[in-house]
Amino acid sequence: LLTKDGFTLIEIILYIGSLGFLILALSSLTLTTIKNYRLAKVRENLTTSADAVFSTFLQEARNASQIYTPTSVLDSDNGELSLVTGFAATNKTEPATYVDIYLTGGRVWLKRENETATALTDQNAEVTQFKVVEVKPNTLTGLRLYLSIRDRTRPNEKISLTTFAMPKGQYVQ
Repeated sequence: LLTKDGFTLIEIILYIGSLGFLILALSSLTLTTIKNYRLAKVRENLTTSADAVFSTFLQEARNASQIYTPTSVLDSDNGELSLVTGFAATNKTEPATYVDIYLTGGRVWLKRENETATALTDQNAEVTQFKVVEVKPNTLTGLRLYLSIRDRTRPNEKISLTTFAMPKGQYVQ
């Protein structure tokens, strides 16, 4: 009797085909996972940038005694908000300081008097709209902020949000 040792050509082809299919499925899963991770990081970056702008806008607007209209740019997608605040006054002769929140170079910045401007948005996030609108539903004056941010590397990934705040004081004319 003859004993048969080893594999036949058909068995080897089946094993190689099965192994190839398994490698293809695993590589596809790995690439999809990497793609989803990168997309999640982009969205996280946009959300973090929007949160930084919103929290700063709300905090500064609520603490402001007045909105300084001579340097504020309202109703513009490239807006600027200038506020008068008594928080951290520079000296006793000037009981108020100025705070500016503005859009330049695709980023939103915070500039306090006698300090260096600080970017609120990440360098990979491009702000396409920073629009501050005056809202007067009655005798009080409020501010509505429209914010749109997109990713510089993936322009189709964007976020658009709006919020509302009421300053403590009235406008300086």
